[in-house]
Amino acid sequence: MAAPIGSVGASTSWQSHKANVLRVWDIFNRKPGSLPTPFNELAESELCNSEIFEAFANYLMSDYVIGAGVRHAGQRLTRASVVAYLSSALNQASHLW
Repeated sequence: MAAPIGSVGASTSWQSHKANVLRVWDIFNRKPGSLPTPFNELAESELCNSEIFEAFANYLMSDYVIGAGVRHAGQRLTRASVVAYLSSALNQASHLW
């Protein structure tokens, strides 16, 4: 019998999605004026700052383009994907603090 999935999710696809969101966050973080700290090392005050997540949402909507080698390469994220990425980032932040 398989182990039950916990509240933070343990499926391969969910873990892959979370890792991808952090990968995109790292790309966002390299932009001038961004925080130089990796997501998992951000302070509680930074993770609770709505302006940081607003900037991430703007980046996802306006600047981010899906990389080469995957489905929809060269395209922007759909609105639903932006919401999913932002939700995942907020969820992952909530588990850090």
